[in-house]
Amino acid sequence: TEASRDALDGKTDTKIIIDYNGNSVLSSYTPIQVGEDFKWAIISEIDEAEVMSVPNSIRNGIIISSLIVLAIILIIALFLVDFSIVKPIERFKATLQKISSNHDLTLQADENAPQELSQMARNFNTLMGGLKELIEVSKISSSENASISHELSTTAMGVGENVEKSVVVVNEATKKANEIEDEITKAIHDAQ
Repeated sequence: TEASRDALDGKTDTKIIIDYNGNSVLSSYTPIQVGEDFKWAIISEIDEAEVMSVPNSIRNGIIISSLIVLAIILIIALFLVDFSIVKPIERFKATLQKISSNHDLTLQADENAPQELSQMARNFNTLMGGLKELIEVSKISSSENASISHELSTTAMGVGENVEKSVVVVNEATKKANEIEDEITKAIHDAQ
């Protein structure tokens, strides 16, 4: 075999070769000098399949363990992402939908969430509070404007009635003045 030839040529090595039966084997060999005249070789061989069974078993165990650990980590990561990000976003979305469908500005977003989502919810709640205040102020202003408008309308109607009365009085005064003028003209005419 290759191992026996190399060992008898004085080489030392460990490698996979084909043995005398045609099988792939891991062969370790070295020359041995017995006295000055005898050159011997020592060769130790084991089937490659037998040698690789333990490393293959270890490799397969590591791969399977790694896959199991990876699956566990993925499940935990998905749970954490779902619990800490997806659920708060869904609650925030549900709150927005309730506000939109019910037109209820008193609803508040849940601030019990991770930091960024909590800040978003807090800012949203502040915005909704400001919007609610603005609407309340607008309602009060609208009521005040309606009241002022009603008072102005009432006053304008009163002024209109007074103007109509004044027009009647002025018309009567003009009529009387015309009558007096006619009498004065007649009296002047009679006097002449």
